Amino acid sequence: FEKCGKIFLRKEETFIKHSAEDTESSDDSKITQINLILRADVLGSQEAVIESLTKIQNADIKIKFVSKGLGNITESDVQSAEATGSLILGFNVMPSTAATDLAKESKVEIETFKIIYELIDEVKKRLKELIKPEVVRRDLGKLEVIEIFKKADKMQVVGGKVISGKVESNSKVAVLRGEEFITSGKVTQLQAGKQEVKDCVKGQECGISFEGQPLIEKGDILDIYQEEEVFKSL
Repeated sequence: FEKCGKIFLRKEETFIKHSAEDTESSDDSKITQINLILRADVLGSQEAVIESLTKIQNADIKIKFVSKGLGNITESDVQSAEATGSLILGFNVMPSTAATDLAKESKVEIETFKIIYELIDEVKKRLKELIKPEVVRRDLGKLEVIEIFKKADKMQVVGGKVISGKVESNSKVAVLRGEEFITSGKVTQLQAGKQEVKDCVKGQECGISFEGQPLIEKGDILDIYQEEEVFKSL
């Protein structure tokens, strides 16, 4: 089969949402939910689509079928989609003229397909657009501050010795004084001797341009790390 035409009507308020609705714990607020209204030509097609979409779900992703039925997409479907923030999916069916007109007026999206995997891919694409990445911290090393060379409004230049791991330019910094957290910032430039370098390893002395609140003092420990965004796969 060939995919039939789509009706792509952008909705100002996205039909995909992070929702704490219908949940019992605070962790559920992290769930990404998509509300769907499904119309198919026959029961077998409807069941196949539902089964395929249900497999996408996991602990962080929920697919909610607001309604499902057989036959062409109606004005009632559009009204329900507007009220619930749903996407209307049609499989081997089309919207009525009245439903199309109302969808345009209501800014409700309607997508129609004749191939199941294309319908599934469309839902996956929309979920990926909303799923927030997980921020993962990667520890690099620690530096002990030996000298303060310069202090300005929102930066400092300090010298120190790498006491574990390594220090990299363009890394994040947590400033520690004993066990106390003082402030955080960023390494904007790194020098060894008089040369700008990308990193320094344990045992080396170096100079650091620190971007952040100028609160660093001699003896402080700079905890150096990177943060990476990791996207969960569907």
